[in-house]
Amino acid sequence: MAKLRKLGLFDIAKIKKMMSVVSSDDIPSLTELFLLSPLIHIQGYLPIKLRKMPESFVSIENKAINGMISIRSEFGNPYKWNIKDLFLDKNSYAAGRQLVDYVLAKYGAMGANTFFVIVEDSNEELLDLFSKGCGFRLCSHENLWKMNEYIISKPSESGDLYRPFRNSDAKEVCELYNDSIFPHFRYSLSKSKGEFYDMFFQGLSKTTYFKYVLADARTKKIKSFIQYQTTDNVNFYLDIVLPSPYEDLYPELINFAISQILRRKKDFNLYIQNRKYMMTSKRYEEYLKDNNFSCLQNNVVLVKDFFKTIKQEEKISKPAIVFSEMNSKPAFSLEQDSVPPFGV
Repeated sequence: MAKLRKLGLFDIAKIKKMMSVVSSDDIPSLTELFLLSPLIHIQGYLPIKLRKMPESFVSIENKAINGMISIRSEFGNPYKWNIKDLFLDKNSYAAGRQLVDYVLAKYGAMGANTFFVIVEDSNEELLDLFSKGCGFRLCSHENLWKMNEYIISKPSESGDLYRPFRNSDAKEVCELYNDSIFPHFRYSLSKSKGEFYDMFFQGLSKTTYFKYVLADARTKKIKSFIQYQTTDNVNFYLDIVLPSPYEDLYPELINFAISQILRRKKDFNLYIQNRKYMMTSKRYEEYLKDNNFSCLQNNVVLVKDFFKTIKQEEKISKPAIVFSEMNSKPAFSLEQDSVPPFGV
């Protein structure tokens, strides 16, 4: 069996060798792991609530690294962990299973209750590893769509108010998000209000987030949440939370996001995520198909939950067995009329 340990600074040469078959898009995230390595080492002594950075582990067999896994908690929810990266050498299926089982046991024992990973549906080997090998449940799907060209339509005359998101809106937006999920997915895929908060020192992050809400003009109740993000000011990723009663607002919300991006950049690429576990996903997909969007990627959401069992009183139907190295007397049964003092 392979030996598992934390990723170290001196593993960089071995990891680069294994990365020869890895796409160049994954290299920046791995570089970040090496740069943060000293801080991540210190983080290892903190409780799970305070662990904010990714943590990585390697599998070593015959003095060679044959696998690496990276896992981190979701921002705002330290009990939900996302497996971000898993790199394996050739014929290292067993090492991959051992790495996944290790992080599940480690962080599950610390209090984490939900683990999830998002895998492209074409990657059959990885899907097989997580589902059959590690017991993850194929929960739902997420589609990534790309806009081929943008057309600014006439804005709605409803009088509803678009305004920047505030942290005080997090609770209402969280309820909006969770209520929009199909009931049978809510336990695993719902979010906490902390996951919607703005990050501290957001300006220092490589990813820039723009958040807005659409509020009813009369009641001020939030109807929708709009977020788009970018790392290069060219490629923008749009995410919309919209409950079923307002699903006809999708064109207007996308139009609003485009108009905001055009204030920053005239030439850009817009990508939109459609979550299949949302009640409005079918209506959203129909709109995207009919309005010059093309589906680029279909991802599978795999989840593993740690459920808390409810303690119930059970009638003793079998004798209890007691063993003690200090006790030379025969074991006794609780079903006996009288029980001698232990150790006598």
